[in-house]
Amino acid sequence: MPVVVFGSVTAVGAAGSAGAGGWAGFQALRKWGLLGSGLGVAGFSRINDTELLEHPLRASIFDVIKTQPGIHASQLARELDVGWGTITHHLDKLQKASLVTTRKVNNQKCFFEQGGEISRQDMAIASALKGDTASGIAQFVSTHPMTSQKQMAEALEISPALASFHVKKLVNLGVLDKFRHGKETLLTTSDGLRRIMASGDPFQAAAMQADDAGFEYSS
Repeated sequence: MPVVVFGSVTAVGAAGSAGAGGWAGFQALRKWGLLGSGLGVAGFSRINDTELLEHPLRASIFDVIKTQPGIHASQLARELDVGWGTITHHLDKLQKASLVTTRKVNNQKCFFEQGGEISRQDMAIASALKGDTASGIAQFVSTHPMTSQKQMAEALEISPALASFHVKKLVNLGVLDKFRHGKETLLTTSDGLRRIMASGDPFQAAAMQADDAGFEYSS
């Protein structure tokens, strides 16, 4: 901080008993980043991070992230029916308070509760289940273990090329495991997906989105 400015802040602080002087001091401290910096400036206290959740919309955002780990900002905006700018503003505050954390998957930032049930190693798996087609494939394989890729594609009425594209991504992200059996490719769920399934239903949010869009998953 420049010496001149620091002197002016000190002078204002000395005259803190005056209303105008106290406000000027507050503004100067804000300008130079002393508020909330942990310097313990007399008369100004940092807002406790937990108080962030007293904001109704912010609390709703946090609740959705907890129940739908790996959700994207665009999905949050649609689900809560608020603008993109509003969502990102509150997400930024939650991140800075270490209430949520992110994992980037397929060039999309996915949000999780900090210290929640999903481990860091499984975050990519949970994030991969947010797409309708990917989630439909993973859900079908979870209820039809060791199914062939051809049978899965026919059951979900998707082309072999599309099925192959998504299966490759899901295998790379650790969602599915595949095996060769003669000329067929057999699919099963990975250990990571089974861990996530054991803690809840990872397909619920995607199924609700698919129902809204008029899709139906086979089971």
